[in-house]
Amino acid sequence: MWELRDYQETAKSKVFHELSNGSQSTLLVMPTGTGKTQTFLSVALDWPQGDVLVLAHRQELVWQPFERWKALTGEYGEVEMADFHRSSPSKSRSKITFASKDSLYRPRRLRRAFPDPKRVGLIIIDEAHHAVKQNRTYRSVLEYFDHPDLRVLGTTATPDRADEAALGQTFDSVAFDYPLLSPDGGASAIGDGWLVPIRQEYVVVDGLDFTRVDSRGGDFVDSSLERELTREAILHRLTSPTMEIVGDRATAVFAAGVKQSSRMAEIFNRRKDGNAYCLVSRVDSDDNHDFVVNSSDKGSRKRLLKRFSNQDFQFLCSVGCLTEGYDEPNIRCLCMGRMTRSRSLAAQMVGRGTRPLAGVVDGLDSPEQRRAAIASSDKPYVHILDFVGNSRHPLISSLDVLGGSYDDEVVAMAKKKVEEDGREIDENVSEILAQTAIHREKLLEKRRSIRAKATYKRKEVDPFRVVGVVSVREPGWHKGRQPTEKQRTALEKFGVENYVVDRMSFWQASSMMDSLVKRSTQKLATYKQCKLLQKHNVATKHLTFDRARGLITRLRNNGWKYL
Repeated sequence: MWELRDYQETAKSKVFHELSNGSQSTLLVMPTGTGKTQTFLSVALDWPQGDVLVLAHRQELVWQPFERWKALTGEYGEVEMADFHRSSPSKSRSKITFASKDSLYRPRRLRRAFPDPKRVGLIIIDEAHHAVKQNRTYRSVLEYFDHPDLRVLGTTATPDRADEAALGQTFDSVAFDYPLLSPDGGASAIGDGWLVPIRQEYVVVDGLDFTRVDSRGGDFVDSSLERELTREAILHRLTSPTMEIVGDRATAVFAAGVKQSSRMAEIFNRRKDGNAYCLVSRVDSDDNHDFVVNSSDKGSRKRLLKRFSNQDFQFLCSVGCLTEGYDEPNIRCLCMGRMTRSRSLAAQMVGRGTRPLAGVVDGLDSPEQRRAAIASSDKPYVHILDFVGNSRHPLISSLDVLGGSYDDEVVAMAKKKVEEDGREIDENVSEILAQTAIHREKLLEKRRSIRAKATYKRKEVDPFRVVGVVSVREPGWHKGRQPTEKQRTALEKFGVENYVVDRMSFWQASSMMDSLVKRSTQKLATYKQCKLLQKHNVATKHLTFDRARGLITRLRNNGWKYL
């Protein structure tokens, strides 16, 4: 069949484990560029019971896995969307169907396409953050197929904070969560060398005022935002620094509307004719230029994206149609001309540029080898331009996207530091977040030390401080969950007291288990050793098991006096 990467195999295994051990539905979280489609198609291929239905909310996200399935298996899957219908039962029919939820949710079509709902054993919902319980369209489809043996797999690349909470109410469990970056050095897409690092640069646009822009549902209203961004002075203050900063590197430009997108492409072309094209879902009569391409014309869209991939032109401007389902490793820079307050939308845009060049990391076994290969390639990182105005209006940037696994306070501190330093970042965003997390931990340690001096007897035990676990943000889908019996039993074996576990959440227990298992694998000091030695002011974070045992013996022989 086809080979999966190690983390994809792990993800697949955990999905099967969850859906075979009590969970009716589970979630698979993988960043853009890490093979989410490849992984869920492998799950579909090996699904043992019934047919498989893959649901998506956009045509591109229906055709993309359809084409991938054909390339990988040699078989045509079924399609239920617009003028495409499943084959009749009398014909040889594939076990997998790719469908648009907007076509399928109509009761008459749903019954015609799937007269026996019990034949479907697995439903895969791509971009599952669009399918939370409040979404009537998805809910009606799932209710039609509801039977005791049905299982549901949701996949998403970039859940926002609000999405996480809603997904936690929609899906029974989270089978696998592969972050872009891990604060504690654990597995992550960038840290493992599968995606390129991110370099960010804030560009201040004089006169850009977001207080004039309407908001709805937690983000800017596109039409209102576009009015602000299509003022002539603002357009030039977006395009001029972009051309100066990116040089001759291939750049994807995100805009808030058709007029802004076409005007930016027009200005780019004034500097160098034929250097920019605009891909939009609607072409206005006054934007009828040869560099404006309608994305609904599949042939024109395909030819334009092929030309961009071949680097026939430098700037590809778009409105919404490239934020999901578009894979182009040659993109070196991203121009965030569509400012946003949505972490999910920002992450989708960032994901267009994080893939390494084709063939750079293939066949390399270790994260170190892959990171070195990326660093020495023609695309050692993706350069992101985040435009900000003079007002202090809260905007989402790549710091927020990459900081998804960090505490919100760490991200806020990092953003403040960048702004104070002049808004330009010379380091990778991951390095800034890591340095900020260390700085915050030192501040917290200082506060704890002050409190400890004022306390006669400390009864509280901070298990995370004992083994040096970095504070990691709790995803919204785990809010309110308590440790499982398996977690309690495992933590007890590692020496963590029951009364300490009683105060943990499910997420804290999971983080602690990951840390203790990692310490055991690396032959570092155990929880009990660390706890005992810290009472005698011995730093234990990187202490080996044998060294800790020797220090404890010396302490015991010295009457438990300080070393």
